[in-house]
Amino acid sequence: MTPDPTMPPDDAAFAVLAHKVDSMHADFGEMRAVLRDLTNAINKLALVEERQTQFAIAQERAFKVLEKVESKLDALDTRVGSLESAEPLQKQTSAWVMAAVWAAAGLVMVFIAKKLGIA
Repeated sequence: MTPDPTMPPDDAAFAVLAHKVDSMHADFGEMRAVLRDLTNAINKLALVEERQTQFAIAQERAFKVLEKVESKLDALDTRVGSLESAEPLQKQTSAWVMAAVWAAAGLVMVFIAKKLGIA
């Protein structure tokens, strides 16, 4: 770069220096804007990560509840199975009890008939 003959050498050096300072100032302004954008992006990322963590915790709780429900359902299924397998025996016992009740009623009727002298 050749010095401007109309300017004294000190003024030319000062003008170059001022231009460089202005250029650095503009660069710093751009860096601030980029850092501001980067800060906003990091904050959003932290928020997303926090929400994902909360969702994972809620999902884990839901799975635990599902496991409890599943174990209760299995226990209930086992209980119903055992009751269903015992049903034929209960029917037979019920039939015997009803037969005994009717036999007792018949005996009572016969006893009453004998007392009254009908039979």
